[in-house]
Formats: sequence, C-alpha cells, structure tokens
Amino acid sequence: MREVVVDCDFLQALFQLRIEDGKEVFLKICQTLAVQPVVHRYVAENELHNEPKFEYLVAKHLIKVYSESQVYGDEADLEQYFDDIRDLYKTMNGTSLPDTFDVLKGHLSASNLGEIYSMILARDLQLELFLSNDRGARNLINKRINIGPYRLDVQNLLEVLVALNNEYRQPLPRDIVRALLKKFSNGDWWNQYQEQCRQ
Repeated sequence: MREVVVDCDFLQALFQLRIEDGKEVFLKICQTLAVQPVVHRYVAENELHNEPKFEYLVAKHLIKVYSESQVYGDEADLEQYFDDIRDLYKTMNGTSLPDTFDVLKGHLSASNLGEIYSMILARDLQLELFLSNDRGARNLINKRINIGPYRLDVQNLLEVLVALNNEYRQPLPRDIVRALLKKFSNGDWWNQYQEQCRQ
C-alpha cells in the first residue's frame, strides 16, 4: 500500500464533521484510495497533539508518524534537511526563521511549518501524493519541489472527493460531502463538487 502525506488542515476538516464520525470517513477515503496515511513528527507533536481522533488513529497504527531519525541516516542528510526547512520557510513566509529556532524541537504558531515539514518528508521519501487544503503549500510545491523528474501531487479535500466519485466510483454519501465542503470557499467547493461529479 503506497504511503501519502496528510496535512493537519485536511485531517481537521474531517475530524470536525458532525453528522458522521470523521475518523471513520477518513479511513474510508484511505481504503478507497488504497493508501497508508503518514504525517511528519512536527505535525503530530505541534498541530494535532490534542486531537483525540488523531491520537486514536496513531495508537491503532492507522496513521504512521515519521520522525527525522527514521528518514535521515547521517549528519550530512540532516544538515541538508535543516537547510531545506529554513529555505522553504523563507520562500513561503518572506522572512527567515529565527537563528535560535531548533528544527528538531522548535514550534512556531501560524508559520506554515507543518506544510513545509510535510512536503520535505514527502520529497525525501519520494512519495507521490500530499493531501492538503493549503493553497500556499500547493504553490510552493509547484515552485520549489516539482523542479526535477520527481513530482509531488497535491490534492485538497474537494479533489479527493471528486476522485472518489468519478475515478473510483465509490462516492461518499452526499450529505457527508456537503457537510465537509460547505465550509470551504463560502460553499463554493460544494458547488464545484456538484458540477464536476458525473450524475
């Protein structure tokens, strides 16, 4: 089963679902796509650490959490990783990380670091799919990650739900899709879903 990196915002959109258990909906999506979801340690520790549904999925080994020690085997690889985090942070935010920021232990709120750690993890593991609703992450990936033969596809919740309907022929129930998509883009994602899905 292929691994895919999942961003915090994608998971939270599902976990906040009220008419159905969001973690079960997430698992159905992963089963249909035949993927094993993974997250970066930074996202697990700093963005989803108080989310009971996430903690349940990790405890049951339904989401895998990658730490740096599992990915980077030597000091040179780790130094390159540190440089990449700082470089992509500056590109995405227009400012440098503080010199005192510890890439392995630090946390900055509202900094896009979760997306940055996640896209670097995907690239370094050569994963092909990143599930994220963050438009800035998509733009940065297209500008800085997808520059050679390696390609990282970014899909937001709308694109995944359309694919479940059109490509996999296993759509989620319409009331669940509507509840998930109505809160995005002033309901425009729901309208786009209806237009893009074959009837």
